[in-house]
Amino acid sequence: MSTRRRRRRQQFQITVLFAVAVTLIAVLFFFQLSSNTIIGSKDFDLKYISVEVEENDTLWGLAKEFINYDYYEMDEYIDTVMRINGMSTDKILPGQRLHMPLITDPLDDQLATN
Repeated sequence: MSTRRRRRRQQFQITVLFAVAVTLIAVLFFFQLSSNTIIGSKDFDLKYISVEVEENDTLWGLAKEFINYDYYEMDEYIDTVMRINGMSTDKILPGQRLHMPLITDPLDDQLATN
């Protein structure tokens, strides 16, 4: 086999290997994004409650009051609260209003009304 053919074959193999690696990374990235605890889980109703921050309140303390551990881990819930409220840090001030997500299971609502 000539040197030129060998070189072309090596370039082709490297290109194929690169394409496979990029595809694999893209697939893994997609699954990482879709592994969020809410996506793909059972049906839920997402509601919000408006809370006024009081003296000595912390974002983490408020999160403990409203989190639903069936759907969130604490870090995910804090990130969600910060995103919903347009916050860049977890610092909160007395008098500030925060929208806290509440997740309820529609089945629980049906059982409560029956």
